[in-house]
Amino acid sequence: ECDIELPRDGRLMALVAMDSLTREVRPLSGRISGGRIRWTPPQGAWKLLCFMCVKDGDPNVDYLDPDAVQLFVEDTHQRYYDRFPEAFGEVITETFCDEPTLYRAQGRIWTERFNERFEAAHGFSPEALYPALWYDIGPETASARNAMFSLRAEQYAAAYPKLVSEWSRSHGTLATGHQDNEERENPVGTSADLMKCFKYQDIPGIDKIG
Repeated sequence: ECDIELPRDGRLMALVAMDSLTREVRPLSGRISGGRIRWTPPQGAWKLLCFMCVKDGDPNVDYLDPDAVQLFVEDTHQRYYDRFPEAFGEVITETFCDEPTLYRAQGRIWTERFNERFEAAHGFSPEALYPALWYDIGPETASARNAMFSLRAEQYAAAYPKLVSEWSRSHGTLATGHQDNEERENPVGTSADLMKCFKYQDIPGIDKIG
């Protein structure tokens, strides 16, 4: 039997056991008691995996949380409008963002409310899917990654680009700007999905240097 104290920093997103030989994944969060996991593994090559959502030390807004983005807009864009309201729509005609990106935290930027939003969208907990973000969990690896990263792309698009664009239009301006690494064939780790995040911008942009 294993008796292990779980990490205290951050929010627990998933606790699972994975058999390294068969790739079977078993969720274990229901067995947590007093901040510890007590579990007797069956026969196999089992590995305990604990996924915590923590701050990585890079002080950026949570691009996946609309509440956090709303506070960001109030603390930045709204401050300009409060100081120069007569200039908006005349002198100030656009708002601009330069490379809001998801590649920080080694491309694993996450949000504490991810699980509840996943359950609302799909009707089941994503706990058993978390290992697929780092490991091969067998035939379901691709579909698990697609489900997780697709929802993250939707969250990002509906939070930062959408809310900034809505604020801009309501204050007489248009929203423009660009992501980073637009030339990447697979932008999952950089901007999630360029088409999704650009669909809310009035003037999608691209960085051209040279």
